[in-house]
Amino acid sequence: PDDGTVVGTRALFIDVTELKRQKVQISVLNRVLRHNIRNDLTVIRSKIEMALDSEGDASAHLRDAYEKTEDLSSAADLARRIQEIVDETDLVYHDVGRLVDSLARRARETYPEATLTASVEASDIPVLATTALERALWELVENACEHAGDAPSVGLTASRTDSTARLAVADDGPGIPEIERRILGE
Repeated sequence: PDDGTVVGTRALFIDVTELKRQKVQISVLNRVLRHNIRNDLTVIRSKIEMALDSEGDASAHLRDAYEKTEDLSSAADLARRIQEIVDETDLVYHDVGRLVDSLARRARETYPEATLTASVEASDIPVLATTALERALWELVENACEHAGDAPSVGLTASRTDSTARLAVADDGPGIPEIERRILGE
């Protein structure tokens, strides 16, 4: 009405929690990638400079530079896969015991040189997670098998306490370098 009486109100609420979480994840990924890219580009640059300055066989320097470009390409692929995982938002129930068994079987087939142990401490461990859970866990298992030495020992464990499930991937490798742990910690 024209007399100034309030007839109704409208309110718009936007939950930004998920947006903030994604922004933090993208920021961490960005810092790690920039750090790795800068390091690899420094190595490539120095190898090419040594090859250009050497009077002898430059092939060793160029081979090292080529390998670093392969590392950068792998880092870009990993960033894409991580982004795909972050973008997954559909929640489904996963049977953690079946998931651990599947990952262990896949790792044994893909990495026969690895010693793999799998332990599920409870018969029923349902987990509500995004559809990317298995892919994210495979990334951990694959990383452990590839970077823990020539004959890595990798363990997968699943346990449950009350309403909390715990999945762990452990290996006997050197671990994440301190500088990268610091970046992730930030």
